[in-house]
Amino acid sequence: MNKRESYKKNSPEGAMCEFLYAWKERRWVDMIAGTHPTWRKSSLNPNPLEELDFLLGHFELECAVIQNVNRAVRTGISYWVRTKLFLIHSEGKKITKAVSWLVHYETEDFKLDTSLVAKWGVNPLSGAKELNKNNPAFLERAEIRRKQIAEAGEEIKKARALLLDVNEKEEIDNDT
Repeated sequence: MNKRESYKKNSPEGAMCEFLYAWKERRWVDMIAGTHPTWRKSSLNPNPLEELDFLLGHFELECAVIQNVNRAVRTGISYWVRTKLFLIHSEGKKITKAVSWLVHYETEDFKLDTSLVAKWGVNPLSGAKELNKNNPAFLERAEIRRKQIAEAGEEIKKARALLLDVNEKEEIDNDT
């Protein structure tokens, strides 16, 4: 494992390192604290502890190495952290896998921000997708989540359109 002292606390690498140590020690609550607020507080994720267990609980982390960190293309405050993981699957099979995790600098009110009130947090789904890509239960749940997100997006669009209609009607009523 990378030594914690090797990384600044409030950095993408520091956040990833703390998340990995918590995983190795099976400290799920600390892992949740190390995620970014958008994932942790999502309405599609009502029980983060249960979700984290579903995503990563069937892997025991023996060791991890942070290999590199690259800025995410579209933003200056999200990074991809590449790790090499040494795992034991719940079925007893040993696995060594390179996995990339998205790490965001985000405030508690979901803003990607460069201010000092923000902190780095791991998106556990980004790494779990790579770890679980051959797991039928994960793929089925991921498809359900994708549909829920799409439906939520449609509901938001409908609500915005309705709000615009109401505002336009109010403007017309005020003009007459």
